[in-house]
Amino acid sequence: MTDRFTTKGFADYIIEQRGHANTFLDRIDALIDWKRIDRVLGKHYRKTAGADGRPAYPALPMFKLLLLQRWYGLSDPGLEEAVKDRISFIRFSGFSMSGALPDHSTICRFRNALLEHNLFERLFEEINRQLEERGILTEANLSPDAPVLADKGYSSMKNRTTLKERSYIDGIMHKAARGKPLTFVQRLMNRLISSVRYRVEQGIGTLKRGYGFSRMRYTGLTKGNMEFILTAITFNLKKAALMVRT
Repeated sequence: MTDRFTTKGFADYIIEQRGHANTFLDRIDALIDWKRIDRVLGKHYRKTAGADGRPAYPALPMFKLLLLQRWYGLSDPGLEEAVKDRISFIRFSGFSMSGALPDHSTICRFRNALLEHNLFERLFEEINRQLEERGILTEANLSPDAPVLADKGYSSMKNRTTLKERSYIDGIMHKAARGKPLTFVQRLMNRLISSVRYRVEQGIGTLKRGYGFSRMRYTGLTKGNMEFILTAITFNLKKAALMVRT
């Protein structure tokens, strides 16, 4: 569905005729069925004009702005400035070059509205479902049979007993004690656990370096959970785009 904010005009036509590089934004845009995302938004979110007269922007382009914000580490004012200045942001979001664009307070209110309607988890699930359907993302095994991986700093009888009582596989690395060196099997297990932990920690490192996730931007558990889910969505999408390219 189009409206006065997303209906393409002459300026959009000229930009399309010039062509553009195939960036990760283009690959993500082609990877996801955004109509399904729009349906998730439409079931629970109703756009309304602001009390101060600000227009009611469509939900899907606004949600895509939140994704851009995460990928490029922008504040709300920074995102407002970037979407007015960068053609790639306009193209990916779906807004028109000749239409009105949201300001930073509108972006903030939209994000809070999605949080109020508990939509971030639903959007996360829908995007992951689509990636799973394409065979790109394998559903994480969160059953009690999943191993709990940890370095040797967590090696204690108490921790191992707790995992056993809760039916988790013990993936804690072994630690040598005075006069009691590790056995060959324990050293082998440590190498195996380390190789798996390395891949997991690579992802954590990417979240810290590339997504500014070294500290929380918001206070409170609810908003902190929202930030984590939104970061996870953008992480999965960008990783999927890189996997498709390779």
